[in-house]
Amino acid sequence: NLSLSDQVTVSANTDLSVFALSAGVSVVAETSTGGNQSSTSLNVSVAGSLSFNTLETNTRAYLETVTLESSDDVTIAANDESTIQSITLAGAGAGTTGSGGTTVALAGSISSNTVDGTTEAYISDSGDLQVGGAHSLTANDSKSIEADGGGFALAIEAGKGRAATKGKSLGTVAVGASQATNAIGDDTTYTVQAYISQTDVTAQGDVTVAASSTATIDALAMGGSASVDA
Repeated sequence: NLSLSDQVTVSANTDLSVFALSAGVSVVAETSTGGNQSSTSLNVSVAGSLSFNTLETNTRAYLETVTLESSDDVTIAANDESTIQSITLAGAGAGTTGSGGTTVALAGSISSNTVDGTTEAYISDSGDLQVGGAHSLTANDSKSIEADGGGFALAIEAGKGRAATKGKSLGTVAVGASQATNAIGDDTTYTVQAYISQTDVTAQGDVTVAASSTATIDALAMGGSASVDA
């Protein structure tokens, strides 16, 4: 049993942050000055970047099995502002000069980010709650994901003796790709609740019970490639 003349505040705040930076770069180049028009070459450059991040938090502010009398306001608040920031980049370059051919550059980035958990503010199994002022019970979740990813590739083939190779395919391939998958929990594991259970509340002021979710996802995925045959 608690009997207080001052304001009562029960609060829980979570502000965790995950920052992930992943990058992969690959470059291959070959120069040939020989005069043999039948020479061949193969240049391959592969780069990959992966980032998998999960942030699960449980934030609770509550009164349980407590009999409370307060002549002032009673505030119970739970807030979660956790964030994931992810940057995933991949770049590949391949180049050849001379009479050879077949230049390939591949690059790819994959990012997967998930935030999950419970944010709760509640009173349960507490008998009588006597409040001389206002009573506020709030739960707010504003988790966020900021994910940027890019995959870029460049292939350049510049050779001598093009007359001797006229009509032939020398290659020159460039591929760039980026994928981002982001999620904010699901219906069973992600919850935001504010409630009064098995408790009688008598307040002289306003009684507010509110739960809100303002979770956000800000994602950018880019892919680009260029090939030059000169």
